[in-house]
Formats: sequence, structure tokens, C-alpha cells
Amino acid sequence: MGQYYGHLPFIGNPADVYTDAQWRAELDRLNHDPVTGRMFRPGDLVEVRARAPGLFHDGKTNINEQHTVDPQANFDVVLLQAGYAVPAPQTITLAEVKDASDQFIFDATRITGAEHYESTLVKIPNVHFTAGTWGPNQQMTIADETGRTLPLLLGLGSGFSRYGPPTGTFDVLGVFDQEDDNEVDGFKGGYLLWAMDYDGTDFVLYRYVKPDFDHSGTVDIADYNHLVACLSGPSVLPTDPTCLNADMDGDGDVDQADFGVFQRCFAGSSGLADPNCD
Repeated sequence: MGQYYGHLPFIGNPADVYTDAQWRAELDRLNHDPVTGRMFRPGDLVEVRARAPGLFHDGKTNINEQHTVDPQANFDVVLLQAGYAVPAPQTITLAEVKDASDQFIFDATRITGAEHYESTLVKIPNVHFTAGTWGPNQQMTIADETGRTLPLLLGLGSGFSRYGPPTGTFDVLGVFDQEDDNEVDGFKGGYLLWAMDYDGTDFVLYRYVKPDFDHSGTVDIADYNHLVACLSGPSVLPTDPTCLNADMDGDGDVDQADFGVFQRCFAGSSGLADPNCD
């Protein structure tokens, strides 16, 4: 999705630009199920339906609008089951995608090697940083104990600016991807890992803000009801262990101070929780 396709160098058509109102309408369309009107939340099972065949680019075919605002090139996101499950990562090692000389393993059958894991959520354990710049939309390089390396692209998650990078050995979570512009060898390289966010301890798909008690992606009336049920007053420890998460300032009680944090983060059922509000 892009608002200003017409500004793309060499390939853009000046007519292919969404106005601000059209752009907001497109985002609203893609963020809600067209049948039920439900705003998509983490864990929903959805189907992406392409109206146009997409475009091949850098080793993969993208489901996109083919750089045009023509509705016939739209794609649709349809809800199959609400709250199905948050996807679990597949644990792999760098030895499964790189050989001993640190070259990518390419298997044309896609049964093994780097191509097998493309577009998969993976966890790579016991790696460390060797180089790069830490921050939103920056790039690092990870390596294992054998010297195998992999580029790590950092997404736009606010955790990359709120927290410093992990030190020593750590596990990294991300989506295995390919960005290969070398057509000569048949697009057999350019693999990398996309990390979406970081919570100060672990790499995550997205960071929950503290008042999002049910991890729905919104701070709404359900979270409000939980907080109210847990209010204990100043210097009074909640007796219900499920209320420990409502002690957002960590002072051993659930009181007006915690309600103040919640109030700043409240978005209602139609708004995503602001990852900076806590």
C-alpha cells in the first residue's frame, strides 16, 4: 500500500495518488473485516485476497496494488476467525540457511535452505551482534558461534528507540525475507530477517502496552473493567493474583496512579493502543 504511487521514479503515473481522505478510507478498509466491520487484532486468522496478480520484485512476488490506485488492483483482508491464535515461531539455526563458508543455501525444491523459510516467522537462538546501527528502520548483523551471519532489519517499532540493543548472546525473532536484486544467479541470495519490535528484553512481533491487559491490541472497556475490579487503594496489595498486572507503576497497589496511566492509554474499541503511552 502506498499513497503516492505517482511519485515513484521512472514507473509512477502522476494520476496514481490517493488524496488524504481517500488514503484514510483505504486504511480503514484494510483494517476492518468487510463483512463484520471488526477491527483486526493480533491473533485474528485472516485471508488476503488479491484482485490483481501482484508484482515480482527482488526474488519474491508481492501482493500489492501494482503501483496504481485503480480499485481493480486492490487487495482485500477478510476475517476467517477472530482470536484464532498468535502465530508461534519456528526455531531454526543459521546453519540451516547458510553453509560453512557463510553462503546462503539455495534449494530449488524449497524443501530445505533459505528459500524454505521465506515469509516464515522464525526464532534464531544464541546469536550476537557484529555490526550495524540500532534504531527504528535501521540494520544490524547477527552471527552465531560458527561465524555464520545474517542481516537483521529493524522495523518501525518504538522499542528500538526506547531501549538499547541486547548485549552478549540472545535469541532473535522475526520474519524471514528475501531482498535480492541479482537476477543473474536466479535470485538465490539476499535473505534477511525482519524484526518488528523489541520490549527491552526480547524481540517481539508487537509490544503490548501495560494497560492492554487482555492483549487485544486495544485499551478498551474490557481493560477498564479489569482495572476497576482490581482497584485496591493506596498501599493495599491486591489479593487476586490476576490483578498484579494492574499495578502499572510497580508500587504494590492498584490505585489512582495506575488509573492515571490507564486513562492516558485508553483508546476505546476503535483505536489501537499507543505503544508509547506507558
